[in-house]
Amino acid sequence: MHEFLLDVPELAAGIGFLGFSIGGLCIMWFLVAITPEEALARGYPPIPVGWEAGVFDHGRYIKWLLPENHPILFLFTLITWFYCIYLLYDVAITWSQK
Repeated sequence: MHEFLLDVPELAAGIGFLGFSIGGLCIMWFLVAITPEEALARGYPPIPVGWEAGVFDHGRYIKWLLPENHPILFLFTLITWFYCIYLLYDVAITWSQK
């Protein structure tokens, strides 16, 4: 499926690492995002008007989405993250055989 990437394992490792890192961050944000109502109930500053959800990070909010409102996007993020793990595994196997 990605054998063409394994011809240049450094490129494959870079793509896998970026996808793994960014995907992991996105999954984490999906799981900790809170609604404006939850923010007020927890005593956090209010989330800006018009935002579906936010992630409270170092005193400010990052605009984000809720997995229950965007299940396809959340599923796509999970699939991409697992694919990057698989790609990194294949790179490790390729390098160990050299």
